[in-house]
Amino acid sequence: MAWMRLLIDRLRPHLLLSVALWMVATAACALDPQRPIAEFVHDNWSVDSGLPQSTIASDIVQTADGYLWLGTHEGLARFNGHEFRVYDSDNAPGLASNAIMELAAARNGDLLIGLRDGGLARLHEGVIHTVPTPDVHAGVLAIAEDADGTLWLGTRGGGLLRLPLAGAAAVIGSADGMPDDVVAALLRSPDGYLWVGTRRGLLRLDWVDGRAQLAPEPGMPVVSVSDLALDRAGRLWVATLDAGLLRRENDAWRGFDQADGLANLTVSRVREDPAGALWIGTVAGLQRLVGDRFDPPLGADEGLTSDVVRSMQVDVEGSVWVGTDSGLDRFRDGLIHAIRPGRGPGEGAIRSVAVDHEGSLWIGTTNGLFRHRDGVNRRYDRSDGLSSESVLSVLEDAHEVLWVATQDGGIHTLIGATFVDISQELEAAAGMPHGIQRALLKVRGGLLLGSQFGVLYVRDDGRREFYGKAQGLLREQVLSLFEDAAGRVWVGSRFGVMRMRRTPTGSPSSFEVETLPEAFDFPAPVLGMQALSAEHVLLATGRGLMLADGAQVRHLGATQRTLFNVASDGAGHWWMCSNRGLYRVDDSSLRRLADAPVGTAPVELPALLLDHGDGMPTRQCNGGSEPSNTQLADGRLAFATARGVAVVDAGRRLAANTRPPPVHIETAEIDFQPVAMPAVGQPLVLAPGQRRLDLSYVGLSLVDPGAVRYRYQLEGEDPDWIDAGERRSAVLANLAPGDYRFQVIASNNSGVWSADGASLDIRVQPHWTQTWWFRTLLIAAALLGALLALRLRLRALARHAQELAALVKQKTADLATERDRLVQAGEEKGRLLNQLEAQSAQFEQLSRLDGLTQLANRREFDRVLAAAANAGRPLCLALGDVDHFKEINDRHSHVVGDEVLRTLASILRAHCAPGQLPVRFGGEELALIMPESSLSGACAQVEAIRQAIERHPWDSLRAGLKVTISFGVADSREVHGVAGLLALADLRLYQSKAAGRNQVSP
Repeated sequence: MAWMRLLIDRLRPHLLLSVALWMVATAACALDPQRPIAEFVHDNWSVDSGLPQSTIASDIVQTADGYLWLGTHEGLARFNGHEFRVYDSDNAPGLASNAIMELAAARNGDLLIGLRDGGLARLHEGVIHTVPTPDVHAGVLAIAEDADGTLWLGTRGGGLLRLPLAGAAAVIGSADGMPDDVVAALLRSPDGYLWVGTRRGLLRLDWVDGRAQLAPEPGMPVVSVSDLALDRAGRLWVATLDAGLLRRENDAWRGFDQADGLANLTVSRVREDPAGALWIGTVAGLQRLVGDRFDPPLGADEGLTSDVVRSMQVDVEGSVWVGTDSGLDRFRDGLIHAIRPGRGPGEGAIRSVAVDHEGSLWIGTTNGLFRHRDGVNRRYDRSDGLSSESVLSVLEDAHEVLWVATQDGGIHTLIGATFVDISQELEAAAGMPHGIQRALLKVRGGLLLGSQFGVLYVRDDGRREFYGKAQGLLREQVLSLFEDAAGRVWVGSRFGVMRMRRTPTGSPSSFEVETLPEAFDFPAPVLGMQALSAEHVLLATGRGLMLADGAQVRHLGATQRTLFNVASDGAGHWWMCSNRGLYRVDDSSLRRLADAPVGTAPVELPALLLDHGDGMPTRQCNGGSEPSNTQLADGRLAFATARGVAVVDAGRRLAANTRPPPVHIETAEIDFQPVAMPAVGQPLVLAPGQRRLDLSYVGLSLVDPGAVRYRYQLEGEDPDWIDAGERRSAVLANLAPGDYRFQVIASNNSGVWSADGASLDIRVQPHWTQTWWFRTLLIAAALLGALLALRLRLRALARHAQELAALVKQKTADLATERDRLVQAGEEKGRLLNQLEAQSAQFEQLSRLDGLTQLANRREFDRVLAAAANAGRPLCLALGDVDHFKEINDRHSHVVGDEVLRTLASILRAHCAPGQLPVRFGGEELALIMPESSLSGACAQVEAIRQAIERHPWDSLRAGLKVTISFGVADSREVHGVAGLLALADLRLYQSKAAGRNQVSP
């Protein structure tokens, strides 16, 4: 090994420079060591996700091509971020056993595979080959490779195997001085020797003159070694199965055990991440050592697939992968992290969140109440005094008393460590019906509770006041509450929003319900509210985001998707939770929309959508009870979702992912039949008659596979790159014979594109009818056929020339006779055409008029209105409806009713200005289109019509007959589009009817 030491000494400066550059490049994607493990985005996979077996028995390896590899007891699994591909003895004959114990990445990019039943396999260019080894009948536990390609295998009971590229293999065991034949860990030291971790201690091994020289590690206690790792400071870490964690620094050893914070003395794996934090796998969960401080362990109760950690790996994008007895876990950075109280089969949906004076987060779920503090969740249920474990609302009041409302209508306060149900006391004191409290709000002077019957005000002075229908709160089903800067309380219901203002001191009650315009009554639930300014309140509703002031309510943005709440982070952003994830909108963009003039065409709200890829535990947020979001003591925002609390740090910015994703073309199908991918440098061949080629590809950015985007191009067919979005397949059909090259590139979650991507040569073979020789023969045959046809044609022409000459004279005479006949027929046709045109004009006129009133009909009305809208021509529209027309028909007969309509039509025509169109809209409904008219002018004209109708001597038709009409008038400049104009006119007609009829409502 002297030559190896000399080589390492010479290369050490270059190696140190390379390590330094690697540290700079990877620090940007390292997980924040100050952030608790539980706050990282945590994903997991199991056999239900495609793993061949649940136990990750081997090391987790990421090969140079970007794939992640796992060994299980039932086969080898390759992960591309989306699905697992399984290699086993059924599809990989070179795999002697499905039970994989160890994996390692070879220097040439191959994957080395150690088997449980003994032996080694190598994956090279997609094919698994068996590697000859000495037959020691012992499973492979560890693999190391020298610079010259020599392999070292640590086995379970068979000692240490040396496999050189050339020459005989060697077995080194207890007979050669090894303290034990179980070798669980191997690591090449910076000084050139090999560290060998056995069940009875750690050794140094030098290979000198064809023999192994073994020496115990100085000062090392006799322990059962399970893993070895070197950190960036050159310190050696030893994981043991019986003595915890050991560290060698400056030739001195230090041990870490439970007294130092280690979860368990049985440590399976240890890995350093790019930030210098040490990740530790134990049989009691996953831990991290930052400096000399251990993070609390994260185990199955906190969402790890199992307490027993078997393997770990830090990938090139900084994510930490953990293999356990029950599956695969991954921890990565994200803008959002999840708090999952009650994780497991009985985990409830989150309904409400609130922070108390100590900074604890209280979480109301459908399966209990939780107090979250310092990463620990404490559950409260019926045994703690709650009347129901389904919690709707939770809030602490100004006196630091915690209030909890449950699904059964219970209202509880926390006294000591026990909850007391005070619902009957409150209901009796306030005269309030028993109901389900869905909203809690701390206001100046007390606490508000909202239920399906109204609002209960619990005053600080002990008084109880109830506000329901009798007090003017007409829409009683309360879902949300908000107090603005003026002390007014906004009450969100299932059908719009109401407002209560404070009364002067000394009044019998603290609030009175305000009378607001009808616009505040709309068919959508108001689920959350927040002030945009002193006079403007944002409403999160079942129909999107709305803006309300004292006079009007209007939409902000074109989207009408349900929003459950709206909150400001105080750092220039607004956050809104939905059933698609969490939206973030810049404050400036929101205010720009809010300041737009009324009537401005709605535009999409410019929002960034955060979902699972950003750390959301689920895209489905929750609302309908309050508070469903809150601000934590450190300024972060917390939102209730269907699976956990989503916590977002608004001021945090993730480092850009500068690593372009490697791209691979994974599978091919020809005419829907899978085919093997060709060898490197060879084309994929489509035989004659094969018409369709399906290719699947993947960009390996494992940190957020859902954010990877693709472009592809078929050289020889596509002039430009095709944007495939997130689609990972391409269909190439009906390609002409020839050679093509398919290229695909990908970008990661930061928008960094791969420069080279992946490519595949494609050769489409021609059918025999598409070959050059067939086409040449076809052209020659066509030319010969054309010459023969020409000769035959010339002969026929000569023969017929004489016959034609004889016929010319006869035909000339016949043509003269026919000419005279056609002249006569043409004159007759002209007369018939004139008659048809007159009839057509008459029918056209009838198609536009109503048969009874001779007013324009609905068809003509729609045509004229659409033409005006297309031309951008302003107009006013009046819709009229005869009052009590059914009574006229019933009392005076339909004959009189028809005469009334004809008379009304005459009056309407008499009052029309040039260019205006009177219309029978349908039944007893009339309309008048008034182009270029102002709303005030139109209303005056329609009022004159109404008065003329009212003054008309209807007694002349039938004694006692009286006829009046109600109108609604709308201006096209008030709304957008024909449908909006009709709806507005119809609404105002309805207002005229509701106000007593015989009126004009502008």
